Amino acid sequence: MPRSVLARCVSERRVELGLTQAELAREAEISVSAVQKLEDPKSTIARPRSLPKVEKALSWPRGTGDAILRGEEPPPASQPTEASEESVPLPVGQGIDPEFLVELATASPEQLQRVRDFLKGIKEGR
Repeated sequence: MPRSVLARCVSERRVELGLTQAELAREAEISVSAVQKLEDPKSTIARPRSLPKVEKALSWPRGTGDAILRGEEPPPASQPTEASEESVPLPVGQGIDPEFLVELATASPEQLQRVRDFLKGIKEGR
């Protein structure tokens, strides 16, 4: 039973974030078939090895998947998520337009990825 709950929670969170299975796979650096197996409520895999990567891609706190597998309540769909390890506080008031921050907060996953790629390029001197 907890395995099917995990499958449902992963699928619901992915949809909530507006991601396809392929996009989640790319974010988690796993195969699309691994995402499909993870979201399959009939899967016989007790604890998928990819679970920590998927938790991070879904912006879930570390250990959320294991907690669900132990039968603990899944997080509410609208529960705030912890910041990723890559998060950097933005220096508001130091040249960053607050309206831009509002727009960024509502950006799609694809738009956010383009921003990340752009910033990475700047950091690497491209």
